[in-house]
Amino acid sequence: MGDDEDVLKQWDAHEKTGGSTVDEETVPALMGSPGGGGTAGSDDWAGETPPRTRGDVHDELDDQLNPKRNALHRFFNFIRFITIFSASNMLLGQFIGIAFDAVGPIQYVLRIYVILLCCLTILNELEWTNLTLSSALLKIWISRGLIYGFVGVLGLEENDVSPHTKNMSMVGRTAALNYIKVVAWMMVACGILYTVMGILCLQIVSDKIRENYQGRVARAAELRRTGLFESSNP
Repeated sequence: MGDDEDVLKQWDAHEKTGGSTVDEETVPALMGSPGGGGTAGSDDWAGETPPRTRGDVHDELDDQLNPKRNALHRFFNFIRFITIFSASNMLLGQFIGIAFDAVGPIQYVLRIYVILLCCLTILNELEWTNLTLSSALLKIWISRGLIYGFVGVLGLEENDVSPHTKNMSMVGRTAALNYIKVVAWMMVACGILYTVMGILCLQIVSDKIRENYQGRVARAAELRRTGLFESSNP
């Protein structure tokens, strides 16, 4: 740990002493020279971990001030994006079906239900409402995946519900049905993926990753607000 934690110690020192920046005199200390003064090529470092360079210190400070998502965090966000994309396109497909398909009362009500479920899916993935955030069925990935898969299955069933069209050629109808089929299968795939990830307890991993990232973002905002490490940028 040792020298690698010196940057963190500077934060604590700042809060206790009221300092505003890390000046050039503190950088050698962060580089960990023995006895208060060695260099990277000093014999005092024989058999020990060599000190960090000034560039390493600046890179570390930049990482602290500009936190980045790791690969797994980006993967989870990609899944959310694909789910929102699928639900949005499926929502659009329902309006196309209502406008051009000759549907009866039952089919019409079915499309309204799918529209509502697609809207709920989008709001849930964006985390915009307390309704979705407080719902255990939508919060837990296993049940969330089952719901998403059900929405996709409803979309697939719509291909056989209304065999006749209005104001649309057969070519246009075929294209519309294929469009709905593709986005419906995407919803099914997202549902399966969420359910599998929930079974593998990846939701716990995701929550910890997001909590860690939010903490680092809040810490970076605090550092910028106080002006700490202002002079660390070369």
